[in-house]
Amino acid sequence: MPASTVALPLPSRRLILLGASNLTRGLALVLQTAAQLWNEPLDILVAAGHGRSYGNTSRVLIRSLPGTIQCGLWPALAERPPLPARALVTDIGNDLFYGADPKQIAQWVATCFDRLQQHGAQVTVTGLPLCNLPRVTPGGYQLMVRLMFPGCEVPFEAAVRRSCELDGLVRELAAERQIPVVEPVAAWYGLDPLHVRLRHAARAWQIMLTAGLDLPSPLPPARVSPGMFVRTALLRPEQRWILNHEQRQAQPAWTFANGTRVSLY
Repeated sequence: MPASTVALPLPSRRLILLGASNLTRGLALVLQTAAQLWNEPLDILVAAGHGRSYGNTSRVLIRSLPGTIQCGLWPALAERPPLPARALVTDIGNDLFYGADPKQIAQWVATCFDRLQQHGAQVTVTGLPLCNLPRVTPGGYQLMVRLMFPGCEVPFEAAVRRSCELDGLVRELAAERQIPVVEPVAAWYGLDPLHVRLRHAARAWQIMLTAGLDLPSPLPPARVSPGMFVRTALLRPEQRWILNHEQRQAQPAWTFANGTRVSLY
């Protein structure tokens, strides 16, 4: 029988991932870790992307993406059948470099929390990597924002103050909703205080995805082939703009042989 006529198993569990550049860089590891955690077909919905904003359209070089709360993940989630679900909310902080107020960012995150919990998802959130603040100098900060957020006009002292304020607000929101907070570990990072180093990424994502789970035994770190890293990096989201020209991509963007479906928004 031709492969195209074989009915794949339907997903029996859902994983929802909200983030930005760390999630984009680590998506292949996340997918492999999820496969190790749940040996069953998964419905995986992802809103990520370099420089992604939680509340506004963001642009990096020639590519723009809608804000997380405006993207197509939410209508897609509403249309799909209920499943046991787990969600990870991470990479909170990009909006600080776009000049957004911490209270506004916290409100966007609260909207995500509430939507996820309304769909029955068990939510986990990562704190901001404040563990790296003691080794960030004003000069290092200026170099970082010129490379990653070239339009940023937020002074170093204000960025530090707003980061601490936002982290506190997110933790308050998480406590109100009984959402566990994963603490970033300074050893995960190198000179770049925002992005987890590749050598620690497998362990970091494992910790984030398993927070609050009672596992019978520790998982080995996920191992991903170069081919899977490339394939994952080439996946296109449902909606984006390249040089202000809208591009649309039907989802799921990738369906695995076991029935797992990966949709990007």
